[in-house]
Amino acid sequence: MSIHLQKLAYKVPKDWDKLARHLRISDEKIDEIFLNNRHDVCEQAYRMLKYWWSNYGKHVHSWREDLGKALREIDRHDLAEEFTGDVLL
Repeated sequence: MSIHLQKLAYKVPKDWDKLARHLRISDEKIDEIFLNNRHDVCEQAYRMLKYWWSNYGKHVHSWREDLGKALREIDRHDLAEEFTGDVLL
């Protein structure tokens, strides 16, 4: 799964914090990720997605729907289609 999260991180860097909020990640965690990876926005996005997957994604039956919904809410319909399909089984 890490490779898929990494690919998504490189396609959503400028919107990673908005995506994080739609994935129900706290502002405190978002700030921590930003401060720990201050100079690399793609790494910020990857760390956020990895945190989400570890703490929420793999524990819910509908993680694909949650991720797809969050991507659509930040107007990234293209990524919602690309990253929530069967390729991620």
